[in-house]
Amino acid sequence: MSYQDEELLRMRQKAAEFKKQQVSEDTIQEELKQSIYDPVTYITKIPVVFVDRALLDGRITMQIPKER
Repeated sequence: MSYQDEELLRMRQKAAEFKKQQVSEDTIQEELKQSIYDPVTYITKIPVVFVDRALLDGRITMQIPKER
């Protein structure tokens, strides 16, 4: 097996482990304690920042995820 094959296999294993962690009970329980008012909120271990956004010509504001 070449070096690149071994590296690719390692990357696939790392991705599979991350997917397991995303849906683990511990991760879900931790994420349930978060709020959109926290500086950073994690959704399936992916950081999401919520910001106030004016809608309806500024008549209302709503916390929505910031675009990347």
